[in-house]
Amino acid sequence: KSCAKTVGVVGTLTQPMWLHAPEHDYSSLSALPPPAPTLRVALCMPVYNRVDLLSRTVAALVPQTYPIELMQVVIGDDGSDEDVEGAVAAFRDRLDIRVLRRKRDGYGAGQARNLAARHAEADVLVFIDADCLPDPDLVANHADWHHKAENLVVIGSRHGLDTTDLRPDDLAAGTAGLRKLAFGTDSLDPAAVRQTDHRGVLHRRTSDQRFGDEGFRSLVSSNFSIRRDRFLEVGGFDESFHRWGGEDVELGWRCQAEGLFTVTEDSAIVFHQLQEDDWEESGREQSKELNAGVIQNKIPHSFYRKYRPDHIWEVPKASVVVWPTIPARIDELSGQLRRQSYTDWEMILQAGSPEATLFAETNSHDPRFRVVETHDRAGLLQAARGEYVALIHGDVAPEPRLLAATVRRLENQRRSNLATCGYLVGDAMYRTPEDVADLDSHWSDSGLPVFSLVRRREWAKALHALLSAGDAYGWIRTNGRPIHLTEAHLALRSIRPGPDVGEPLPAFISPTTRLRAEVAAAGLRPAALKAVARYVKRRRAPSPSPHQPLPPPPREGKPVVRYVGWTGHDNMGDEALLEAITGALDWAEVRTAKRGDLLLLGGGTLINRGSYLDWLEEQDSPRLERAVFGTGVANPDFWRDRDESRRWVDWLDTCAYVGVRGPLSAGILSDWGVANDVEVVGDAALLLDATAPRREGRVVIAPCRTRGELWGGDDKKVFGRLADLAADLGRGGHEVHMLAAHPDDDGPIIEITRRADRPDLPYLAGYADLEAALELFASADVVVAERLHAAVLAAAVGTPFVALEYRPKVRDFAASVGFEEYTVRTDDLDGLEERVRAAIADRKNLVAQLEPRVAEYRDRLRKASSRLAEVMGA
Repeated sequence: KSCAKTVGVVGTLTQPMWLHAPEHDYSSLSALPPPAPTLRVALCMPVYNRVDLLSRTVAALVPQTYPIELMQVVIGDDGSDEDVEGAVAAFRDRLDIRVLRRKRDGYGAGQARNLAARHAEADVLVFIDADCLPDPDLVANHADWHHKAENLVVIGSRHGLDTTDLRPDDLAAGTAGLRKLAFGTDSLDPAAVRQTDHRGVLHRRTSDQRFGDEGFRSLVSSNFSIRRDRFLEVGGFDESFHRWGGEDVELGWRCQAEGLFTVTEDSAIVFHQLQEDDWEESGREQSKELNAGVIQNKIPHSFYRKYRPDHIWEVPKASVVVWPTIPARIDELSGQLRRQSYTDWEMILQAGSPEATLFAETNSHDPRFRVVETHDRAGLLQAARGEYVALIHGDVAPEPRLLAATVRRLENQRRSNLATCGYLVGDAMYRTPEDVADLDSHWSDSGLPVFSLVRRREWAKALHALLSAGDAYGWIRTNGRPIHLTEAHLALRSIRPGPDVGEPLPAFISPTTRLRAEVAAAGLRPAALKAVARYVKRRRAPSPSPHQPLPPPPREGKPVVRYVGWTGHDNMGDEALLEAITGALDWAEVRTAKRGDLLLLGGGTLINRGSYLDWLEEQDSPRLERAVFGTGVANPDFWRDRDESRRWVDWLDTCAYVGVRGPLSAGILSDWGVANDVEVVGDAALLLDATAPRREGRVVIAPCRTRGELWGGDDKKVFGRLADLAADLGRGGHEVHMLAAHPDDDGPIIEITRRADRPDLPYLAGYADLEAALELFASADVVVAERLHAAVLAAAVGTPFVALEYRPKVRDFAASVGFEEYTVRTDDLDGLEERVRAAIADRKNLVAQLEPRVAEYRDRLRKASSRLAEVMGA
């Protein structure tokens, strides 16, 4: 490889970015200064007839702002009947133009592009189509990125324009005003140049390709660029495509698998000449449908390929790389692989032994088995073609569900790059990551494991950086969000290789596999097999997600919303939020478990809480929409050890909609630099309502046990003041009720009533009966709320409240409805009693102030729901 060993970009132009960051995060390149242009750039164009369009396109290359002496135009003629040479002859005195011709044998755009690329004398290739006029800054905007790093694929934007009245001479003179014709202005507004097709949505959801694993889908051959040596290394366009559509996406897949970073650069613009685009959209769609089988065969990603048992694909999902190869065990190990329940794989062995030669010749009819001439592990890994690479020691026995279990986990958590599992040694199960790592160290001195499943892209990035295979694995493990399956799916002879290497080692059957087989043999339905898997998973290890399943009955024909919030834990506020949002999103099926079409952050104060972001990123996919619906932001002034702002900004900017609880939350996101439009919509629980006869003089107190996580750090001091308040109100003739919003609040309530010498105070477990809690709030003069959602639900039913700000989220909500004056911090409770008395005395005016605020937020929340329904096509 031509690139030097490195662990990231540190400011040197053209330094490779192989180990810069997980996924595709190229953000640090943006901060590098604009480079002086030194790279030679070739504009590669395929053409088949339509020379009038070609003439305009070449003319528009003359006024490029990139140095003309560093540019070359290479045209691949796909056997045109028209005069291609004549169409470009007028510009040869101003441009370095080469026309290369191939014999026409059906559709051959990919062959024509490859022909141009092979003969280009350049460092960088910019591919455009012959019917697309380049913006004057097209080449410069592409080349800027390639001066900063040499392993990028830069995706430009394409916009339609009728060029009927444009003359080639005006285009060559730079006086045609393409931007103004297309956008109405010469300046480049980012919103105007953003793609309006599927790529625009994909770019937003992936933060301009920096996250996720579907950046390859945005490669459109009419406007992208790549270093020439990288293009040739990945093999260029696949020339087996003989119909329009798909060859660009397939190239994008191979670039991604080889570790290249996909960059979105919407200001690198071409203008598609629409007036002579005589092939109707239906023709393109029909061609794409005809190519669907070819694409599925070549791209194993789940966006294109659905699993089909026992089907052999050209490019497998998983490549099983055996290292070291144990010649005496080749047949036995291959037989154990044939018995895998997951069948989309290939097996790669090292050549060099008689056993390997015999195996290759015996199995030459089966493309799943490959014997590779190489002397090192890296060579075997580089030979792998699958989306995932399973590295496995040649003297172990895989359990039949090894690939199924590990592939499924990486498929479900697409932002993780590595999966490992437990081992069986004799009768002992080694389940923990620490135990497995210890066994790995006994079995290898090279840093490689006995088994792991890794995304091929991550291997490619690490090996391109000239790391050894062992160092590469260590880097992937450190940076790849590893997943570990505690169940043993692999049998080892002993804690270290012994003298009996090569002796038969029967595959073992895990308890789960055995149980599944028994269930299947009993003739039970497939659903029972899933129930078995869930049972075993629950029995062996807790779920990594803090969210408990609460699936409602399915509803036909509606988008599925995956609600993210803390539910199923007897928390009145969280259950109120779920009920309110489920009602507001009546156009959808709202679930708290399983995947959906929309990932909705709708719980309480979840933003800037790292565990939620980790979970969101694990569940995320470019195929999912995502939105925020009334969630609060954990204030860094209180949670000083929780500053996840950079990661949250990246995620929030991918959302279709961001609505937050209050003005403090919106201010924090503004300070962070969130580019997405942020709206204050209030707490979603404001959508709930209830009526009840008002009992004059009734006051409801809702304390909160925080275990010391509050302003002032002293729960008991707060409970003491609430006890004094309850006693004082009682002496004044008020009817005091105690409400617990969570079972944890029962203890404080007992302490408050004891200290107030009022054990007879009425009590309601609001966490057990939300409807009764709403009615109690509606009947009160005032609610004294330490619990946030006691204040929210009081406001929802039109009852004034006095809030105890134990954390900033309480003030955030109080400010949203204009009740900051009636909010006191728990580290300064002076004046609590006076505020409660003032609220009781001024109740009528406070109700008149509160009701229109609540009505306004309800309207905003309903409009937000309608906006999301439109996004989801509901």
